[in-house]
Amino acid sequence: MHITNPKCTAVICLLVIVFIVQSAYAQDEDFKSIQLFSQKTLRQPDTNYFLALADKSEFSKSNTNFKIVRRFSKNLAVIKVFNKSLWNVTSQKFKHLTPANYLWKMPPKLSGRAWTGSKFIVQLWDSTQPTLQLKHIKLLIHYKNYYIIQADSEVVKTLLEDNNVVFIDKATSPSTELVLNGMDMTTNKVSTTHNLYPDINGDGLTVSIKENLFDTTDVDFTGRYVSSALASPQMQSHASIMGTIIAGAGNSFYAGKGVAWKSNLTSSDFANLLPDADNDYLRYNVSVQNHSYGTGIENYYGADAAAYDESVINNPSLIHVFSSGNSGDQTSDTGMYKGIEGYANLTGSFKMAKNIITVGSIDSFYHILPLSSKGPAYDGRIKPELVAYGTDGSSGAAAIISGIALLLQQSFKDSLHHLPPASLVKALLLNTADDVDAKHIDFKSGYGSANAVRALKEMKAGHFITDSIKNGQEKNYNIHIPANAVQLKALLCWTDLPGLTNSYKALVNDLDIEVINNNTEKKFLPLVLNSYPSKDSLEKFPKEMRDSLNNTEQIVIENISEGDYTIKIKGFDITSDNQSFSIVYQWDTINRFTWLYPTKADNLYAGDFNTLRWDCSYPASNSTIEISYDKGEHWSTLTSDVSNVTGFYNLLIKDSFCLGQLRLQTANQYFYSDTFTISKRLNTNVGYNCTDSFLLYWDKAQGINNYNIYSLNSRYLEQFATISDTTAAFSKSNNATYFAIAPVIDGKAGLASYGFDYTTQGVGCYLKNFLADLLPPNKAILHIELGAIKGIKFISVQKLINQQSKIVYTNNSVDTLSFAVTDDSLLQGLNRYRLQIALQNGNIIYSDIQTVNYLSNSDYIVFPNPLQSGQLIKVLTKDLNNNVFEIYSSTGQRLVQRTLSDLYNEIPVRLLSAGIYFYTIRQQGRIVNRGKLLVQ
Repeated sequence: MHITNPKCTAVICLLVIVFIVQSAYAQDEDFKSIQLFSQKTLRQPDTNYFLALADKSEFSKSNTNFKIVRRFSKNLAVIKVFNKSLWNVTSQKFKHLTPANYLWKMPPKLSGRAWTGSKFIVQLWDSTQPTLQLKHIKLLIHYKNYYIIQADSEVVKTLLEDNNVVFIDKATSPSTELVLNGMDMTTNKVSTTHNLYPDINGDGLTVSIKENLFDTTDVDFTGRYVSSALASPQMQSHASIMGTIIAGAGNSFYAGKGVAWKSNLTSSDFANLLPDADNDYLRYNVSVQNHSYGTGIENYYGADAAAYDESVINNPSLIHVFSSGNSGDQTSDTGMYKGIEGYANLTGSFKMAKNIITVGSIDSFYHILPLSSKGPAYDGRIKPELVAYGTDGSSGAAAIISGIALLLQQSFKDSLHHLPPASLVKALLLNTADDVDAKHIDFKSGYGSANAVRALKEMKAGHFITDSIKNGQEKNYNIHIPANAVQLKALLCWTDLPGLTNSYKALVNDLDIEVINNNTEKKFLPLVLNSYPSKDSLEKFPKEMRDSLNNTEQIVIENISEGDYTIKIKGFDITSDNQSFSIVYQWDTINRFTWLYPTKADNLYAGDFNTLRWDCSYPASNSTIEISYDKGEHWSTLTSDVSNVTGFYNLLIKDSFCLGQLRLQTANQYFYSDTFTISKRLNTNVGYNCTDSFLLYWDKAQGINNYNIYSLNSRYLEQFATISDTTAAFSKSNNATYFAIAPVIDGKAGLASYGFDYTTQGVGCYLKNFLADLLPPNKAILHIELGAIKGIKFISVQKLINQQSKIVYTNNSVDTLSFAVTDDSLLQGLNRYRLQIALQNGNIIYSDIQTVNYLSNSDYIVFPNPLQSGQLIKVLTKDLNNNVFEIYSSTGQRLVQRTLSDLYNEIPVRLLSAGIYFYTIRQQGRIVNRGKLLVQ
């Protein structure tokens, strides 16, 4: 071959060098594995497992004499032999063949290290065999051939020599990945989705939250909790937050409205790190399960990863969503990517599964958070697949994706009356994601930031194909690209068979995708990242080439031309009878602008910063954003130098209650938003809670004449009344107890208040608080807080003296809810007060009795004296100093001894007969007070 182009020569030489280096690296790794896993290291009597080195083709052939149980590389594997009588013939085809020791059955974190703990994951070859029926082993849980057991580590080591055991791992305890303090439903376009598709809300579907139990009594889950025998007995706020993000109703406040706010919720204990039983997903109608927890950095394909891949195989519509973890600043100490700072730090081997979705976290402005765990997976696959909003960790990011998955499932089911395959939902989420960080796919953000609106739009447009293919087969699908298209994305996804546990590569069935321009016959291949174990390689941009590693493959054609195109799928290497798959495709168009937030259903928070969001495909330029607070009569410039393609802008909204509208000027055009409300949360109060009625009141909002009152029905807040006042009294005959209030702004409801239950606000019938305290040196101060003024005739403060009452304060024209009254005629000892409220309807309301202890110049007071036989004796002390009160008879016999544990103490002395007694008060054994006590 003659090459004349020097650039081509350099490229070919470079490729040859890379191939030689990688081949040498692979051969060196094979040699290390042979040294480590041959039986000469550790004996395993009568083994059926052998370490075999051969050409890749030998392992690809169908063979009934042996089966591969672990692959170390393309050419090296552990095989299980079935028929030893034929072994002499078979063995001649291998370059190296020795009995394998049992080290191959362990993950990197256990090989050659001390074993600790009492819980282990065991994978068996045959679950019908009595391998685990030992008296020192307790079976905790199992899924198919995967078991979690409890046993002493030394007992578990003996299982390694059992021919039925193919994998043992330490079962690490999971932990939640931080609690979220805030939520922004605009980042992933969820708020826009709620506006454009109000009927797509998760209705009829159920999400399982696998961790500790959420608060099933939370008002945002009312009527939608599905009780489960799988739930943890331990309740945790983290789980409640995850449930709120996924499916909260928004009854508590607008921030409590989740992504799929009408879906049902159930719980599963994450003490079981394996999937739930297939029948349990069916029994509880679970179509999405959220996993916001981790177990530490683990870079291998463990039994739990294989189990989750099998879970999706057995439940073809089930979506498992995992948080990537919060260890993005840490470095792995095992696996191919050992020692590479900031990469390969996913928290849990189960996150290495192929058929799940792993989610990292970003902030509101699409910055990947430093603590968000990064990929690649242990074998170089793309992880995480997506990112979503989650400023305090990847937990909330996973919850958002779980919610969007529910919306996609409902949209598909509403049209076709059955759930979509998991591969289709995953493909839509990945292909419609917004690019963040590096261009196209990368090991930090995967395919990008999830875009709920775009995913639903493509679902409803029918831009997807589901089919199946056999080994060696090719299938073609034609699509037409219009003249105004600027970018085509096509993505192939399939639910792959579980890989070999602990294998060097997880992929089993290998499919390929190509896009062909039917006019020019030009072929486009998927984008593939460089997975070579060095930081420089992992940070390179992807290149177009055949992908033999991932079960998701995406083609991106930037400047696509109008015409007909063919999407070609090839069954490159399929070990099963056939492989089902999903294809999704989409294209962007030129000169497009859409406001995403706020929409007509949104409210911008007055007096605070709000993030505007839009979608624009016009050429990049500086643009002006303006806002109108008076229905378009006047416009105020917010910024004149924002790039129209950034898609967001953070601004301060003025403190007001009004309608607002935005416009952005770009390409010499104005693009106007919907009209939205601007308001802030009203402060609400309970005026009174009487036997037959209650009263609510709230702040007067400037310029607002009407208010909507919402009450909670069986599940959601619904409009109950509209009134022009800021006070509303209701009869208790309607039985509603939970309410919220919102201003009505030119016919549109503004931001609703916090939801509240009027029966739990500490307000009685007009009275909120009545408290009495000593005001040194010699006064009592009485604090009065009313719930309402309306309907009160007068109030009075009464002082109770010897079963009589003395009025110390009266107010016949109450005009304030909170005030204080003083009494400067204190009696030595207990001073008892109560508040009287006289209503205009003739009813009288009394408060509980409040007391003030007054000792005058004394340190102690003992009363009453004389004491009636059978009465309690009462002791007041100025300070708490471990005082001991004692009573003696006239002959010196001690009859009563009691520690004075409070400033006011009541001491029973029922055994004292009439007569004269003496008392002392001791402090650390020293008498500090004494006196005579007369009992009548």
